[in-house]
Amino acid sequence: MEKGFLLLETAVTGFLLVTASLLCFSYGMLNRQRAESEVSHAAVYLAREQMARIEANAVFYRGYTGDIPWLGDRGPDIKNLNGREYEVETTMRGAEEGAGLREVTVCVSWNGAGDKREEKFRKLVDCGG
Repeated sequence: MEKGFLLLETAVTGFLLVTASLLCFSYGMLNRQRAESEVSHAAVYLAREQMARIEANAVFYRGYTGDIPWLGDRGPDIKNLNGREYEVETTMRGAEEGAGLREVTVCVSWNGAGDKREEKFRKLVDCGG
């Protein structure tokens, strides 16, 4: 009778160990996904801030084509937002849709998970015509 109990105890202990290791693994995966989501949200925030500042001053960009420096409050080099370094590159060029329209592209890049990642945002801005 004792042999059966030893087998049962071993099976239950093995099941508990496998369950605990799977829980730890899934917690680590969820934590990494949360961190990447925070970084991606910060990139969207920076791009929206840059786009909003360009739209607020659109008349100053009438006929302009080229690069636009970072216009936000954090200075030209954006460092340590959510513990990451971000780089914002903005270009403006004429749009084919109309004379007063400019196509604005904001590229936000950062280093994450061993490689460089980036998000690009494009929008047509009416600079007057």
